[in-house]
Amino acid sequence: MLRIATIVYVLITMAHYLRYGNMIYVLLFVLSGVAIFFRNKYLNFIVIFFLYVGLVEWVKTFYGIFIYRMMYHLPYFRLTVIFSAILVLNIWLIYKYIRQIWKRNYGDKS
Repeated sequence: MLRIATIVYVLITMAHYLRYGNMIYVLLFVLSGVAIFFRNKYLNFIVIFFLYVGLVEWVKTFYGIFIYRMMYHLPYFRLTVIFSAILVLNIWLIYKYIRQIWKRNYGDKS
């Protein structure tokens, strides 16, 4: 389940970067998407790093588009719902990956 959600998130983020023509970021997210299939503890840190990078980018994009739509009195409810879903998915993935690392290092003490 975690891998499927990560692949969906990586695809959405890659589509976002492709929209602006940032091929370097697309390639980096492709590599982070490939990294989830390997069970190396260091690759999990790389995936978490790219999840944080994606989170910052989505918050920045949401803020810019939201302010623009409010300024010109355009509807922004659907935008808010879509971006909220992406941000919740992103935060959930970060939580799950950190929890996975925590369990591996310290055991399941919860």
